[in-house]
Amino acid sequence: MMRLMDQFHDYSKLHAPKIFSLIKNPSETIEFISKLEEHFSAKRKVFVRLNRVEYLGEGALAVLLSSLINFRSNQIEFNGDFPKNRSAHKKLLDSGFFNQLYHNTRPVIEESYDLSSGKIYTHASKIVDARLSSQLISSISKRIWGTEQRCLGVQRAYIELMQNTNNHASITRKGEHHWWTTVNYDVERGVACFAFLDYGVGIIKSITTDPKSKLNKVINLFKNIFYSKNQSELLELLLKGEIHKAGRNHSSTKKYFRGKGLPGIYEACKMNHISNLVVITNKAMAKVSENEYVLLDRNFSGTFVYWEVKQDNIHLSICS
Repeated sequence: MMRLMDQFHDYSKLHAPKIFSLIKNPSETIEFISKLEEHFSAKRKVFVRLNRVEYLGEGALAVLLSSLINFRSNQIEFNGDFPKNRSAHKKLLDSGFFNQLYHNTRPVIEESYDLSSGKIYTHASKIVDARLSSQLISSISKRIWGTEQRCLGVQRAYIELMQNTNNHASITRKGEHHWWTTVNYDVERGVACFAFLDYGVGIIKSITTDPKSKLNKVINLFKNIFYSKNQSELLELLLKGEIHKAGRNHSSTKKYFRGKGLPGIYEACKMNHISNLVVITNKAMAKVSENEYVLLDRNFSGTFVYWEVKQDNIHLSICS
């Protein structure tokens, strides 16, 4: 190990948390992401120490793969080692991370990426890609139900999240940031695990500071209601459609954006189209299925959404 580390003596060493998961360990994982972003901004070479990782969450895979591509496509060296834990090691191996890590060809900055391995699908893009979400649903539904099925909740989640990243991840201009998604089938539980990640400004920051946002206008109109709320309370109101309702009640046309954005994904979970929905953005975390809304002690500059699909979720036959 010392001989290996000698090769990277001039790299900054960043230790990934033992529980490398935005859901199970948000504070340490967000701190790790912040350090990666600091090194990226400073164009410092990074060696990620993964040897102590005992648990690797779905979001962590997206973090590692996106960081690897972002660093190397911007001509910044990025490397790392293996988790000693067998389960974490296997998951990282299945993700195709090491294939990318040891690939001789340096990636270039692209609009879209496909880093899928045989077992874990990983994609990134800057656009709303309905075709991709359909392809992912087609592949993963066969694993869950044995035949290809339509999963309307997954389709809705992807379209809403892609649009959110494209329109709101940056305060300065549309389409500036990539979104990243990983899809993994957990054989032991018989569950498909979906993770969606972007490194934009974060939803709460967008709706509270971006003057171009319709929801920002609503929040400013109803200062007496919304200004006293902390970020987790705002996320709850947003998911449940309360901010949209306030805008509808004020509007002369009475238009209501039901089904748009996060309220549409929240609805999909409540209607049993998807399960175990978790949203993390800025200093807020929502565990929708548990009706739990938490104020975090660290800010995540971006948006992370996780959900699952299992056999008892509502799905439709292709021929119906």
